[in-house]
Formats: sequence, C-alpha cells, structure tokens
Amino acid sequence: MGGKRLTDAGIELEHSGLPGAVIAAIASIDQSGSQVFDVPLRDPKTMKNVGGSYLWRIDGDNRAVVHLKNIDPLTDGKMRQGTVMLFYDGGSYSFPVQMVEAGQTLAIDIRKLRDEQVKDSHDRVIPLNVTKGQIVWYGRGTLGQFVGRLVQYNPATGTASSFSCGSPCLCDPTFYSSYMTPSSLDGNPGETFALQAWEVDQNCDGSFFVCDVTSIATFTSSNSLVVSVNGSTATIEDQGGEAIVYADWDASEVTTNCNEFLAEGGCASGTCEFETVSAEGSSLGQVRRPSLSGPDAVTTGQSATFTVTNLSARNRVTGWQFSGGGATVTRGTNTGSTTWSGVIVVGGTVTVTLRTAPAPLIKSITVNPRTTGWVDQVAAAQKIPWNRGDLGPGVETGFYVFRYSGDGVDAFQIGSDGPNHGFIYVTGVKNFENKSEWMIHPDVDNLNSNFSQHQFGNYMRSVFGTIEVETGFIGGSQLHDETIRHEIGTTASHRNNQVVAVDQNRYLSFAEQQVGYNATISTNSLETFAREVQGKLDERANNIRDATAVEPPAPNYTAAGIF
Repeated sequence: MGGKRLTDAGIELEHSGLPGAVIAAIASIDQSGSQVFDVPLRDPKTMKNVGGSYLWRIDGDNRAVVHLKNIDPLTDGKMRQGTVMLFYDGGSYSFPVQMVEAGQTLAIDIRKLRDEQVKDSHDRVIPLNVTKGQIVWYGRGTLGQFVGRLVQYNPATGTASSFSCGSPCLCDPTFYSSYMTPSSLDGNPGETFALQAWEVDQNCDGSFFVCDVTSIATFTSSNSLVVSVNGSTATIEDQGGEAIVYADWDASEVTTNCNEFLAEGGCASGTCEFETVSAEGSSLGQVRRPSLSGPDAVTTGQSATFTVTNLSARNRVTGWQFSGGGATVTRGTNTGSTTWSGVIVVGGTVTVTLRTAPAPLIKSITVNPRTTGWVDQVAAAQKIPWNRGDLGPGVETGFYVFRYSGDGVDAFQIGSDGPNHGFIYVTGVKNFENKSEWMIHPDVDNLNSNFSQHQFGNYMRSVFGTIEVETGFIGGSQLHDETIRHEIGTTASHRNNQVVAVDQNRYLSFAEQQVGYNATISTNSLETFAREVQGKLDERANNIRDATAVEPPAPNYTAAGIF
C-alpha cells in the first residue's frame, strides 16, 4: 500500500442504514496470490461474549496466526492494552501485556514463536515438539477492547481457515491482585536487577490469568541513594541502608451485572461496569557490602585463609590475586571460590574481583619472622679440658674454640595454587653448630700450682699508700684472671669478638628471611635457590670466623691493652 508492504491490517465498515441492509464478505490473499483467507466480520455492538479462545495446530507445514484488532475510539491517543495466554500439553506461554494504538491490529505468529525459541515473560520457550494447543485473549476493560480471529493455514497444501470464537464470559476479567519481582533486592553495590510488574486477573469462571505488565508500569525508589531506578532496572548504590522500590500502573476492575442466567451456570445476558484502578507492587532493597577477611599477620611458614563474605545471591567471585615479594600470583584453579588458603612466607596484598562490585576487595598481610631456632645468639661458653700441650715458649695459657655455621640449607617451594604459590623459603640450616668452648692450662687454672706460685708481683704496687705504679711483673692470680678475660670475657676477648660478629652478620635470621620465586614448581628451582642462599651464608660465617680470631689484648696485658 503506497509502496509499502503490509504484514497485518484491519478493516472497519461503517453503515448508517437499516439493520440487515448491508451484507459484507472480506477475503485476504497472500503475497504470492495463490492462497485466499476468509476474514470473519465481527460487529462489536452485537458481540455476546468478550475475548477469544482458539485451538491451534502447527504440525507439518501448518501455521497459526492470531489477529487482534482494537475497537476503541480514537480519542485519548493512549496505547490500548490486551491480555494473551497460550496453553499446550504440559505447559503454558505467558505474553507481556499487548500494546497497540487505538484502531490498529496486531498479529501473533505461534509457529514463529516456537521455531525461533522466543522466550516469554518467565524466560520459558515453547518446546520444539509442541504441535497443538489453545490460545486465549481478553481486552482490559477501559484500557483496551478488541475483536480477534485465528487464521490456520498450510502454504504447502493451499488450505486455510479462520476462527473467531468468543470466550464463555460476558465481560473481561477483573483485576484481582498485583506484585513485583524480584520481591527482594538484596544485593551488593553496583549490582543491577531487572524489575518486572505482574497483574493477576480473575475470569468469570474463577480462573486466573497472570500478565506481565512491566511495559506499562512506572518504577520508583523511596531512596535513590540506596537503590536507584532507571526504567525497569534497579541498581544497588554504594550507600548502605534500605529502600523500597515501587511499581505502579493502571488496571481495570470489571463488574458483571447479570440479567439472565444460564441453566448450567454463567450469565446469558447482562451489562459490564468498568473502573480504572491503581495497581502496585513493591520490593525491599537492601545493600550488602562484600568484605574480604583474613589474618593481618602470620609467622613465616604458617597457613592463612582469606574469605569473601556478605555476597549477594547473584554476585560471585571472579578471580584472586596476590602481590608481594616482587611477584604477582594469579589463582589458576577454583577461581570462583569464596576462600583462598595456603602457606605464607611473603607479605603483600590479596585482591579479589567480583562479578558486580564498584572496586576489587583488598586485604593486606604481613609476615613475622620465625623465632624458635632462628634467633642469633652465641651459645653459653663451655669450659673443656686442656689439650694444647705443656706451657713453654709459644704455648698459650688459654684457648677459645668456636663455630657458628651450617653445611647448607633445606628449602621448600610452595605449590597448591595458594597466595604464595611458587615462592621458595628456607625451612632449616643443615648441621648448624653453635659452639663456644674455652680451655685454660691446668697450671694457670690452679693457683697453688708450682707455676702459679712462681709468678711474682701483683703488676701494680702501692707507693706511699696512695700512688700505684707498674712493676712489670704479673702474679699468678692476675695471669689466671686475664687468661679467662682473654678467652671469654665480656670485653676484649675472643668470645666478645664472636658475639659482636654474630650480631653484625646474623647468620640464622638472614637465612630465615631468604625467599625466592619461580612460577614453575621444580626441583631445579629449589637447588638453585639453596645454592645461592648457602653462598651468602658462607660469607657471613667467614666474617664471624675472621672477626672472632682477631687477638684481643694478651693475658699479660690488661683489657685496656696495658702491659
């Protein structure tokens, strides 16, 4: 028409003459010109019952199309509304409220809905093996009045038929109740919900029809800082609290005034009263804030578990990551789990991403050094028997024996896809020896020995009772004390040299702090790490050895080095 192809159209015939003066017949021809469809005429003023109820079949090449024409006057410019439900063996198909301009026609191709697997208002589809069923439609009182027909045809055989069967009811279904889904908007910030408004209408026989009226509903929020609404989409905002989301629309209450009752029940004749009423639904919106919990600190080698809590029913974890120690570990398995556990040897941050969240969740963790067995402290000095020979030229009066080192390290590489996956750390020092032993010649140790008794002088003597001067001689008691001072004294001794060197080099604590990283779990990674760490420890052991061996003032000197 006018250069445009029409897919559906309605024809209105107006007659101002006497009843019965005009007889009309209408036929429709398909685009190929080979098939003719009979079009039943309906007089809205003489229709006994409202709505329509048609049986349909779509097996083989059969098709079934329902045509609804609005018969409201072109007065207010508002879209007119109709209700359609489809039934088949084992299920049903729910249409949203049908919208059409006043006086216009809409078509519903049942086979097309099935073949293209078009979803209904409940996300259901017509199974592909369904070939027959029933379709029912009604107007919505003051909101829309229609006439309708079902065209059943087979383009392969060239057969067609039209049906225009009314419902058993004199008046349209009346508004019964309303609600909104989802009933609870319990979500995390950033999460969105598709809102749907539903109207339940009751027919004259007591049956109910549920219709999706989302397209005609207006959605609002009692607090847009908690839950905002855009069209039929609600978004959980970052501000905590609660809000109520409302859906409002117009419905039609219909009252049937029956003048004549049928013997089998129902109304044979009467009038219908319509009243437009306000319908509504509501949902409570609550903001749930997801959180990531876990220990603030662990000791090296301890296990830690990080847990995501307070997720909404629709939100989920999408990924885990750890950053620290110069490396980034991305979880490779069970990425949607709400927990992540593993041995921790390096501090850093754990980050978890969610399907819906304004920002990732982050938790920091620090690692405290191990103390048991890893504290650098020179062992208590142990006196051992003399084994250095007799006194004489070049023979010491005392001797210090020490060791503060190991023969390698034991290491472990963390696997199991935990936060520290791939990190390597020292679990122990092999054959570590912390030895502090000293000996003193028996003749020096025994003040009654012949040797000690022949050590004359007291190194200092008193002159005039107040002034002390050096004599150049040392007594046996002084030699004994200075020998002990030389070996294990708190100052100016081999042991003190060792204590200072151990404190400066911290052999054990250095080993405890060493970590490495290799994303690949392998024996080669362990061996390379252990070899590198042992090389650094050997340097520290040598520093301790060399510093301890430095000779403090000899036993025939004071601690201050005075002869």
